[in-house]
Amino acid sequence: MPESQSQPHMEAFTAHTDENPERTDVFAYINEPGVDSIFENSLRRSASSWEEEEKAVVPFNKRFKAEKEGHVELTSENYLASLSALAEGGDLTENEYLSFLEGHVEKDRIADVSEDRGNDKNFLYNITHLGIARSVMNGAFRKEYEKNIQELSLLQSFLEKAKQTEDQQVRDLCAYLETQVQLMSAAVEKAHETGDPSSLLPESAHEFNYSVPGSDQKHAFPDFSELLQEKIRWYLAQELTHNMPKTNIDSAETLSHIEGPYAQRFVDIANLYRENIELYGDVEEKDIPVYWESKKKIEEMGANRNVVFGRDGRFFFTALKAAGLRQKSKDDLKYVIVTTAMRNDKGNLRQVGDYLEQQGVTQDFTFIDTGFKGTVPEFALRALEQKSGVALTDEERDSRIKLIRSSTKTREQLITDGAASEHESAASRIEHRPQPFESPAMLELDAKGKLHPEKKAFAISEQIKSWTVEHASLRNFIPRANTAQESIDSTKGETKAL
Repeated sequence: MPESQSQPHMEAFTAHTDENPERTDVFAYINEPGVDSIFENSLRRSASSWEEEEKAVVPFNKRFKAEKEGHVELTSENYLASLSALAEGGDLTENEYLSFLEGHVEKDRIADVSEDRGNDKNFLYNITHLGIARSVMNGAFRKEYEKNIQELSLLQSFLEKAKQTEDQQVRDLCAYLETQVQLMSAAVEKAHETGDPSSLLPESAHEFNYSVPGSDQKHAFPDFSELLQEKIRWYLAQELTHNMPKTNIDSAETLSHIEGPYAQRFVDIANLYRENIELYGDVEEKDIPVYWESKKKIEEMGANRNVVFGRDGRFFFTALKAAGLRQKSKDDLKYVIVTTAMRNDKGNLRQVGDYLEQQGVTQDFTFIDTGFKGTVPEFALRALEQKSGVALTDEERDSRIKLIRSSTKTREQLITDGAASEHESAASRIEHRPQPFESPAMLELDAKGKLHPEKKAFAISEQIKSWTVEHASLRNFIPRANTAQESIDSTKGETKAL
């Protein structure tokens, strides 16, 4: 959403602070300086706390769709009843919020809606934020514009009616909530005028058919924007699942004690749509040609057994795997995570050797890294040397290490110097692409005795961006089932028929 429309103001929202100990009305209609930041900073911290508490790497390679058995479509006739059913809380699940964001609601819940909740401040706060959550999603995705505006109008009318009460706190709360709805309506209209960001996506992001090697069956690969929308919608459903039950407007003594969903978080999550679309285009333009050239060089070298290193190496590994690099078997292409932090601890040498052996990596593999010196694959080779008892010479070690960009003359580079210059130092850029988790400092032993890199997850927003980078590699390299397949020329960045 546009920045000018994304930040709601707290003109009708104030509370007693340490400087105003006598004030007990949390929603007194007084415009005091600093109220916006006091409230919003506190609410943002509270609303985002679930991500800090539940940090985990999300498997974004799966689909995210709600189960809709017993659900009915959201319409203008049942819209307010549907919001009311969800705003009442209770035993709501992630699936019900996800279904709502997709435009459906459980039929039985609508039938059980309570009649009069107009003076329930928690209910008013939640019902408004549910409406805003759905609106911000549809606005960002440029979906159902007229229906979106209509739903916001219904919500606005509901709040106007709820404001017709003698309870001053309810009137003040409704005035604040009305302002948020008005801002959201303006943002939706502005987004509609700017057009659909998915129009910026390259051809590879569109739906296509692919075939599995050894099979005549064709499978549809969905449009990238559809898959991205699923993930962002799921993220917002998580936000609702964790924060709707926390709403405490009725019991909070000050603004800094209020908890519940926060509309600006919805906007931040929705903005991931455009951000990831732009990221996809950037990866295709700058990284994909480098991967095509590197793949071609590996094939020319006759390297039949390859292992790709590092978190940033994941994107190139995905490209090689998707393209079906000419391996004798699926065991001839491996991906492992060994890091500089592991290398710096000499005590890790034996453990890294065990990890590589468990992954099926041996000394005769070609060790591929993004760059620049190849110290990590060298460390991995030395770990295998210790494990096997077979020492390699410096020349033998150097001959096994291949780098996308090399600053060591004795270690071969996979792209030409011209390409590296043209693509703004390819290895450096690739190494700074978003990642789903921190660079591991150690390996962990699971219950089955297997070693794995530790994974301290980054925020979900970063994980979605990392998925986008990897997905761009996948879509550009997976063979199309059509007769005229397409790829990106590695040196010119042009489209050519295969």
